[in-house]
Amino acid sequence: VGALLMWLQTPRVLRRPPRGFELSSFKHSTLVGDSGPDTLPVGPPTSAFADGDEADVQGTAYVAPNVGPGAPKKPSRWRAGVLRAIEWQRFEAVCTALFKQDGYVAKLRSGETLVGTQMWLYAPTETTKPVRIVLCKHLSDGPIATTTVDGFRQVLQQAGVASGAIVTAGSFSDDAKQFARRNHIAPVDSVNLLTVILRRSEAQQQELLAVATQGEYWRPSCPVCSAKMARISGLDGTWGCTGVPTCAGTVNWVPEVV
Repeated sequence: VGALLMWLQTPRVLRRPPRGFELSSFKHSTLVGDSGPDTLPVGPPTSAFADGDEADVQGTAYVAPNVGPGAPKKPSRWRAGVLRAIEWQRFEAVCTALFKQDGYVAKLRSGETLVGTQMWLYAPTETTKPVRIVLCKHLSDGPIATTTVDGFRQVLQQAGVASGAIVTAGSFSDDAKQFARRNHIAPVDSVNLLTVILRRSEAQQQELLAVATQGEYWRPSCPVCSAKMARISGLDGTWGCTGVPTCAGTVNWVPEVV
């Protein structure tokens, strides 16, 4: 957590950030010199979710949002695992809400060469040029690699933005972390992101949790057409688009039971 202390502490004028900067506060006012408190004290995240009995999300036909035997028990507070229990669109919605809490104007755009969604952040008084760009990558088959970070570095260069962040519910390889920091990109993994959320006020945390668990948050959206998907019988962890035959999108994902 101590490594998160410098990101977004520079003024809005584009200048070279100090080496080793990290994601700290997402508060927009830090860009214009307001050094007032923006977080609450927080202890280290715990490794389990303890909200009582859990419904089994495997092998059951899904019905209406958050009801019936196919729906898991909705978490009542933020704990480890929640970020991996929500599908990718809910993850992006949480990231968007997090930045909006801090006064940014956030605009999402799909990356043409990156597997993930770019979030362009603007100052409230200037929405023509972003002050930061964030790459949202929910989960992948393994840790985020240097090739992904390098692709994002090129996005920042083309946009003329001095620094950014890659936010994931997963992790980064050691090489990717080092490469990111050398290029003024904050590598924000699930532990870092959860810590930032837990530093928010109780009301803000509940607002973010409501965004995370809206609708069928545990049922993935199709990456092609955004329709909700259904499990493919006999293939553990494989989901198919419900828009067939118009859309044949598939994803492999097993939501974490929290």
